[in-house]
Amino acid sequence: IILDNKSNIKKINKKYKFKKENKIKKYIKKDIKNMIKSPTFFIQNILQYIFIAILFIIILNIFFPIIVQQIDADNMIEKMGLEEFKLQATLISVAIIQILFVFSNLSITAISREGKNAIFMKHIPISLYKQIKIKALPQMIINTIIILAIIIDVYFQQINIQFIYLLFVFITSMLINIINSYLLVLVDLNKPNLNWTNQESITKNSGNKLYQYVITIITFLILNYFVKILKNISYIKSMIIINIIFFIIFIIIKKYIKNNIKKIFKKIY
Repeated sequence: IILDNKSNIKKINKKYKFKKENKIKKYIKKDIKNMIKSPTFFIQNILQYIFIAILFIIILNIFFPIIVQQIDADNMIEKMGLEEFKLQATLISVAIIQILFVFSNLSITAISREGKNAIFMKHIPISLYKQIKIKALPQMIINTIIILAIIIDVYFQQINIQFIYLLFVFITSMLINIINSYLLVLVDLNKPNLNWTNQESITKNSGNKLYQYVITIITFLILNYFVKILKNISYIKSMIIINIIFFIIFIIIKKYIKNNIKKIFKKIY
């Protein structure tokens, strides 16, 4: 009988887990449908972003070999020192990728897209924190694809770049990508534009885009500060320190959300 009870408990837990996962999948599907149901919104906020990224990669293919040749011609590595040059080159690459993130409006409109239906977020059987994670997911995914596309493109160019540099560019860019996506969802939760008549006006009428530029400028300043304070430390140690700091920033944001979840959602009515 004890064994039967244990097996029954396991079955109930599996069933509950399945139902919970099923609800999350449905929520994600609904969010994706909301993004693509308006052709204008889809073109302006997804296709346009992809087009800009493709254009950037084409420009990169044209100018990157020229930049490398110029670096060799000016003996920049010898002038700056190898370790400082590697650190600066990596963080400049991360900063350029961060510029591309500015063109994505998926997280900055994540809550506003719901319109007057946003109130139901407080009543559906998925925790508010998980809903924030789901809302941040589309921008994280599209940014990840773009980061990978840029890194793969650079890797296959006929330039001698060690894999470790590209790996650090990927890791650092991904951490910034996650932080960026979460913060922009929080911005939209703080100033949601819920009274719109068509999806095209969500971004235009919200005024939240300014915060996205502010986050980008702050990220640049942080990266520039890292170059100054870590230039005398070995490249690998510097990058490990930088990534640990960005990871800690993410943990702080995550903890803040969990501890203040009701306060964060107070403007959803």
